[in-house]
Amino acid sequence: MSLWTPDGEHRVEREAARAEPESAPEDDPLAGLSPEQREQAMAMAAEMDEVRRQLASAPASVVIANHAMGMYELAAIHLSAQPP
Repeated sequence: MSLWTPDGEHRVEREAARAEPESAPEDDPLAGLSPEQREQAMAMAAEMDEVRRQLASAPASVVIANHAMGMYELAAIHLSAQPP
């Protein structure tokens, strides 16, 4: 398997990636949070996962058209300013 980068293709060994050890519990990014903050962070992560799922289920053409319309509207705002 290879990975393309601007510097060219690089060989990637799948077995080497799997051989990396699991992150230790002390590497937990939520370790310094209070139980309430941890619960809030977990709820936010679940909400983000749901949004990602919804975005992944949308056709790419709809997502691209939405972004194109946003850029069109932003351009109209800037061009209607005095001076443009």
